[in-house]
Amino acid sequence: MDKLTFAARLHQVTHANRQFAARFVSNILPESSRYIVRLNQSYDGNLTPGERVFPGETDPVAPLAAADVVELLCRDNCVPEWIDISVERADLDHTYFELLCCGRFTDNESFLYYNETGNAPFGSKGPCLPPFWSEEQGKFDLQ
Repeated sequence: MDKLTFAARLHQVTHANRQFAARFVSNILPESSRYIVRLNQSYDGNLTPGERVFPGETDPVAPLAAADVVELLCRDNCVPEWIDISVERADLDHTYFELLCCGRFTDNESFLYYNETGNAPFGSKGPCLPPFWSEEQGKFDLQ
């Protein structure tokens, strides 16, 4: 996947995920985005041809602007096979998104998860719900 396509999908899924989270959280979610990237979040012991791993990268990388995420995750037209995105927190300036990334990178689009959404490899997830929360209780604070 080329960097332009990856960047466009990151932008699209970020916007959609912010809108979705706003239905549940009381926090103001600024339009400016930053990302906390968590690499190697998968079991990668059974690689197939067309998959690459970078096992030494385990620490979270944060906070990054979108352009930095593209540079970090697009490697020789290879991207993680799946990336789960969710709103983690917000401050006065930015909405912070967590990106949980598969450790397997590929340039084969048929290996990507979430192809049916049109935003592969991104899978949009909801914000982390408080224990015992129900929708009847109304919106909750991310903090």
